[in-house]
Amino acid sequence: MDPQLEASIRASYRTLVIICAAIGMGVIIMAVIAVMMAGSVATDSTQDDVGILLPIFLILGGAGIVAATVVRRHSLAAAKAAPGLEQALARLRVGTVLACAFSEVAAILGLAYVILTGSLTWAPVFFGGALVSLAFSVPRLSQWEEVLVTRAQGPSPVIRG
Repeated sequence: MDPQLEASIRASYRTLVIICAAIGMGVIIMAVIAVMMAGSVATDSTQDDVGILLPIFLILGGAGIVAATVVRRHSLAAAKAAPGLEQALARLRVGTVLACAFSEVAAILGLAYVILTGSLTWAPVFFGGALVSLAFSVPRLSQWEEVLVTRAQGPSPVIRG
């Protein structure tokens, strides 16, 4: 592999891993805030008023996780179909950032649910789902190199005979 291309790929990859790690730290901070606030926010009356929120938040959190998976797969496919190296790299960057953002949706909903109800019963589902989805959203360097090296070499020549 061309050393200049490899350096470019690794720099972009490192930047996105740092972004995904920062989002992961945000999820962990939200979980800590939820645990700290759980006992002090809920009363018996709020439990009855927000009973419908759990299914809504679970569906929306699950949709965010599914969206993260779809965006990640789509960005890899779009990068493979890109006409050049810069376009492929841009598609991978945007796809990774969007997938990480969608992964965080479950944690945000989990924090909101804990603040509204004071119950930590479903917190592991929300925060754990967000962290697992985030772990799958982080790109693998081998996939990046495979896609980007193919783009750097350009289209394969067609032999007609």
